[in-house]
Amino acid sequence: MLGNRLKELRISHQLTQEELAKQLYVTRQTISNWENNKGQPELENIILLSEVFQVSINELLNQENFQKQTSKKIEVGKRAMLILIAWSVIMLVVQLILHPYSMQYILLYSLGGLFIVTDYLRRTKRIANLYG
Repeated sequence: MLGNRLKELRISHQLTQEELAKQLYVTRQTISNWENNKGQPELENIILLSEVFQVSINELLNQENFQKQTSKKIEVGKRAMLILIAWSVIMLVVQLILHPYSMQYILLYSLGGLFIVTDYLRRTKRIANLYG
């Protein structure tokens, strides 16, 4: 993650958070938040960071690691969508065979869908964004 990368680079350049903050015209707390992944630097600061640490922006952002995380989230999303589609088909067949004019399986369908979506959000670490 970017925070870990920033901390590694700062330590390897023998800078304190305070010294780096002065070079970027931000507070020490801002640097701390970036390193603890509680915030992300804006584009201007990313450019300044790449200049201070003398690395490319791709190296700074660890683009390869980001692509791996993104592809993993896409795979989890595809799996969740297939499970949700299968669950929908199973529940439709059960509804049509057992009680074609009843609505009692709607609740079971809804609860199952809610579980699948919640599991997807948890696995992709997006559930925190719902409340953040």
